[in-house]
Amino acid sequence: MNMKGWILLGTGIVLAGCSSEGEAGPPSHTGYVTEIDGDRMLVVEEEPEDYSDTGGLETFYDAIWFEGTPEELLPGDFVHVWAEGAIAESYPGQGTAERASIIQPEEYSGAELDEQQALELALEETADDDASTHYAVEDVTFEEGLWTVTLYDSIAQRSIEWEFEE
Repeated sequence: MNMKGWILLGTGIVLAGCSSEGEAGPPSHTGYVTEIDGDRMLVVEEEPEDYSDTGGLETFYDAIWFEGTPEELLPGDFVHVWAEGAIAESYPGQGTAERASIIQPEEYSGAELDEQQALELALEETADDDASTHYAVEDVTFEEGLWTVTLYDSIAQRSIEWEFEE
């Protein structure tokens, strides 16, 4: 193979190695956006962990502040996040989002609002709470014109329920 062939082959290999489109792998974190602060979003995992066997909390929701929030993001959105670099192990953790993908909210039959909008209304009710309190989403239901949103207070370790009619 002549020099030109080697250069073309090498360039092709380098370019193929740099392409990550469609090969990003699974998201590093998935959960609900419960707070937005400037260009940061607090993503709280959907499912809790149980650390009671080792002396820890029975209900623990992992939460991470990610920098790099998409402009269209709203409180109550369910997202997949691909982290860039290390995540600080504080609580909540802190890191940078390489990218975030908003998952379409569930729509309920007969409801004018969707899940994200109902969650956003409930989260607005928590806006004046202690800044160290972070809420996880336990449940969202809609029946006969009534929304019920259950959030978990990570500091008080208790569930709080909001009900509101459309």
